[in-house]
Amino acid sequence: EVGADAAPDTVTCTSLLTAYARSSRSSCAAIRAVLDYMRRSAVGHNNYSVPNAIKALARSDARHVDQVALARDLFLEAVAGGLRPNDFTTSALENLMGGRDAEALLREA
Repeated sequence: EVGADAAPDTVTCTSLLTAYARSSRSSCAAIRAVLDYMRRSAVGHNNYSVPNAIKALARSDARHVDQVALARDLFLEAVAGGLRPNDFTTSALENLMGGRDAEALLREA
């Protein structure tokens, strides 16, 4: 039985983001809701949640410029919180932004 005080954690949020990343078309509002919850609840990002959020944003109904801006902000926030980008994160950024812009963002972080 799950207690009334149970709350979504990093694994739960990452599972949602992974489902959105695998969807053919994700709702940007739904992705933002998960990311906002993670921020408000101090649920940490990891090397699965960040790239899956970026992949989900790339498949979302948002305009491309908004997808890139949201992914950039998420990535910089996660790195500032101690995340060390891995190949999965780098690949997600490259697929969304293109290689040159992803490299510039990695250098900035």
